[in-house]
Amino acid sequence: MKIPKYEINEKAKVTVQVKDAKDKTVATLTNNATNNAGIQSASWNVSKVSNGKYTFTITAIDPSQNKRTTTTSYTLNKPAAKNMTGKVNQS
Repeated sequence: MKIPKYEINEKAKVTVQVKDAKDKTVATLTNNATNNAGIQSASWNVSKVSNGKYTFTITAIDPSQNKRTTTTSYTLNKPAAKNMTGKVNQS
């Protein structure tokens, strides 16, 4: 899943973390990754997390060590697994 896009106005080291409703970090999508100015995004593998409310925390530190953090909430609702039926033959 792609997280919401975010924009940085100059080259910066970016960390993107995903936290659950209990404020526990469940994933770090980027960790001090150097990004150029512009619109950015990251991917999050949601296969091993439950449905629920999550918060993305995005922190950018520019070359002058100015730090900016922003957060956005997201509610994850994965589709329910479909029941598979069929016949199994023994060989």
